[in-house]
Formats: sequence, structure tokens, C-alpha cells
Amino acid sequence: MRNGDEGSQLIFKCSLYFIESITIVLFSIIYLNYRGFICKNFKNIMSQNLHMNPWVLRKTVLPQHTDHAGVMWHGSYLNWLEEARINALSSVGLTYKEISQAGFEMPVVEVKIKFKSPLFHGDQVLLESAVSKGKGPRWQFETNFLNDSSKVLANSNVDLVLINKDDFTLIRKEPDFIFRALSYLIEGPQ
Repeated sequence: MRNGDEGSQLIFKCSLYFIESITIVLFSIIYLNYRGFICKNFKNIMSQNLHMNPWVLRKTVLPQHTDHAGVMWHGSYLNWLEEARINALSSVGLTYKEISQAGFEMPVVEVKIKFKSPLFHGDQVLLESAVSKGKGPRWQFETNFLNDSSKVLANSNVDLVLINKDDFTLIRKEPDFIFRALSYLIEGPQ
């Protein structure tokens, strides 16, 4: 009889371990599917934010922005993206100079630009930007370059991080005054 009890207990324990393992696997699958949903839909969420309340910068393509054929040079896009970020930060009450004087910098760690139609000397361009908290310490700026007809001529994604200016170490928890300003950027202009 005793062997039968031990056998039953062993079967019961194995059943519990099996149920526990299945539960862990199911929760893992649910979690990964949820993360996949978020990742797949992140672009849509950002694009919706761009149309809701974007940060705006108006520019004119000048001769110094173009190549010899009058087409806007690819490096000029990067200058305009930086200007858009700096202006948006200033609009929420934090200048880049203040960030730097506090001992920090916000370097670009990734840039993607998709050129859809060329910009030419004399074109009027509207940059519309949305900001989001990215993965880990990243802050993401998505920007559309629009013509007078609201046609998207180019779009970009720029990721930045906050670093200590003295030793170039990555800052994972922003000081309150920087976090507050970046959070205001997510909301868009008021």
C-alpha cells in the first residue's frame, strides 16, 4: 500500500510540474504576442501621433541646401532634423545649451531617412515631428517632410540617448528637469 501512495504522490507532483510548465509557456506566448503586437503597431501609433499634434518647423530650400543640380543635398535633411529637435525642446522650456551646461549631451545613435520625392531649390517644406520614449534609454523622433500639398516627400526616424558629457557614460534615468521636458515633447505643442 505504501508503494501505491508514493506512486500516486509522484504522479500528482509530476502533474503539478506539467501544469506549471504549460502555464509558463502559455504566459510566455501571450506576452511575446503582446510585445509583437506593440512592435508591429508602433509605426502606426507614431504616424497617428504625427497627424494629431506634431511639432512643426517651416523651411525653404536655399542654394546652400542643394547640390549642383538644385536638388536638396541629403546632409541638409540632417541639419533640419536637428533644428526641429532643438526648436521643439526650446518650446517646452529647455534649451540644448542648458542640457549641455548641466553636464549632458544627447547624441544621435540611429538615423533612418526614406527619400520619396526630391526637394528643389525654392521649395517650401513643412517638417512635422512626433516624439516617443523608445526602447531602454532611447528617445525617438519621427519626422515627415511635407510640401505645400501635404504630400510626404521624406520621412525619418532619429533615436537619441542622454549621456554624461564628461565621461560619455549612458544615462538610463534622466534627471527630472530633462525627463519632464522630454515628456512634454511627447504630448506635442499646447
